[in-house]
Amino acid sequence: MAYSVAVYLATISRVALEAKDAIANSFYFNPVKEVEDYLSVVSAVIYWMAGSRLVLQYRRWLYANISQTDYPTYAWLRNIMLLMGVLIIGLTVAVTLDYLFHFGALYFIHWQIFFVYMAMLVYYLGFKGAQIPDKKFAFIQIGDESEKKPEPFFQEIDGGQEVGLQETTIASISQTEEELKLSEEKKQQVKEAIRKALETDEMYLDPELNLQKLAKAVQTSPAIVSAVINNSFQKSFRNLINEYRVEKVKQRLTEPASNQFSILGIAYECGFNSEASFYRIFKATVGISPKEYINQFRSLQ
Repeated sequence: MAYSVAVYLATISRVALEAKDAIANSFYFNPVKEVEDYLSVVSAVIYWMAGSRLVLQYRRWLYANISQTDYPTYAWLRNIMLLMGVLIIGLTVAVTLDYLFHFGALYFIHWQIFFVYMAMLVYYLGFKGAQIPDKKFAFIQIGDESEKKPEPFFQEIDGGQEVGLQETTIASISQTEEELKLSEEKKQQVKEAIRKALETDEMYLDPELNLQKLAKAVQTSPAIVSAVINNSFQKSFRNLINEYRVEKVKQRLTEPASNQFSILGIAYECGFNSEASFYRIFKATVGISPKEYINQFRSLQ
């Protein structure tokens, strides 16, 4: 930007376009702008890869550690990254057309398409950002996989006050059963302990249940519990807990005494703590809404 302003100031006193071009050429304006185009593609790709990595790391951390349904999954941010990938492809195509075929000297349509798409993406980002409620969630630090001591990864911020802090890292949840060298006997013991904690003790009814609490209940490390859940149950921690909650909700909805309670009230009693997330998770798991499930059950009676 500073370079462009310098060229502009150097040519502003001239009226004739030929004179302006001569001065700009003395500053090597066209070659510099061409290099800038290439660097814009490179920097966009690097930034996109870094941003996508953060989104994927957060979602992997969330599904492996947290069952609270009011924690955001940032699905819209994942969509932003996908749309941004398309934008980068469009930028690359536009720059390539100009470089190989000198397309920019004859037509501007490829850049018009690019700028219209970019404007739509900016408005979409602004619209989604405006929808974020006052209760915000933010990253604190992503643990380095070389670190042994867990560092805080996620922090809830409500009205500017620090409310809660979960301590775990990507490194602490990314190990498999093989990497942990778990014997079949150990895996089976942990699996049965997890089943007991969920089916007998019904720990999933705790809306703030996380991987650390479950690991403490089964008296083993979070890494081992996570590995057993991922490999033996073939699910993430978050999905496993929410499936138990959904089954409990289904059970409660079919009980005669449930008529005096609202669907949302039953959901909260079964461990959910977000209305929107409850309906989304229930429909994704069962295939129909809670109301449709009740009607379907009653029609079979």
